[in-house]
Amino acid sequence: LPEMEDLAAGWAAYRDGSVLVDSTADILASRRKNVFVYLHFMETHQPWMAPAPKESTGCFSALGHSRDREKMYTEDKRIVMKTSDDPASLTQGERRRLLELYDEATHYVDGLVGRLMDIVEKRGGLGNTLFIFTSDHGEEFFERGRVGHGHSLYGEVTSVPLVIAGPSVTPAKVVSQVSNVAIYETVRALVSPRDNTCAPLMHPLVSPESAARREDDEIFAELHLTNREEGGTLTKLVTSEKRETIVTQGSQGQVDTTEVYDLTADPGELAPIDSGDSQALAEKALKVQRTWRGVAAQDGVEPTFSSIKWQHQFVSASASGALTDKPTKMTTFMAEQLRALGYLN
Repeated sequence: LPEMEDLAAGWAAYRDGSVLVDSTADILASRRKNVFVYLHFMETHQPWMAPAPKESTGCFSALGHSRDREKMYTEDKRIVMKTSDDPASLTQGERRRLLELYDEATHYVDGLVGRLMDIVEKRGGLGNTLFIFTSDHGEEFFERGRVGHGHSLYGEVTSVPLVIAGPSVTPAKVVSQVSNVAIYETVRALVSPRDNTCAPLMHPLVSPESAARREDDEIFAELHLTNREEGGTLTKLVTSEKRETIVTQGSQGQVDTTEVYDLTADPGELAPIDSGDSQALAEKALKVQRTWRGVAAQDGVEPTFSSIKWQHQFVSASASGALTDKPTKMTTFMAEQLRALGYLN
């Protein structure tokens, strides 16, 4: 990652997922009391260059890959960098290889999660450990001509896995939509069963009828796009099981575009239907937004729904692309986002 994305500047080292798992083993070995461990695996994030496994697991050969990833590294890096610079110019073969890189990264993280669970099991901790596996976003792979995330709120970005396993969890598949805001309530309900003050919007995960379909529940998400010249846009998503509304507003709050999708007939969100009154849709999105923020505020949680697209504002570069020492001015928006991520104050 540092070599691919110049992340080495200002950092002493980059630790991949295997190091995180090893560190977790050390943490568990040194503590006897209750412990909360948060692991953030970055292998499935662009540039999707997961380390080669020491031994073949079958995944790579099944995908038609050479077991010697070192021979392929130069070519893979070229494709990934081309994806960042000009994704439209990728050939069909390069696009297939990009998806294979993502599959490899996913397979690698799957192995890390398995190794983590093995560590807990060897310590005799499976009987009192709660595992939660999820992601903050998905990825686009040319569904709409783009690659990555941070520029839309379509299903390929907002739909992510959520797996909860532990001794207090009854095996079930939740078929209704669930917001990641519900994770906090779920953990609280599982570790403190006597606390049954869960808000109605969280019921799909923690109530006895959790597997029941709740078609009318609406999930909210928002996306801030920063643009120095245009002042930025705010996109809001309100979606139920059957219907999805996406409203994009300009820097002055004006409604620029609205999209409505019938998810039953068009689950891929490719053919918007008549949106009706744009302003009314925007007001509904604001109402749902306030509802979710209110739920989070009841628990003392500062709600952060934003997926942020940075415009390389933190790094100054010369015309040749080389890094310079010239500082970049911190804007109010940048400070707010850094504060939301915990880097300021």
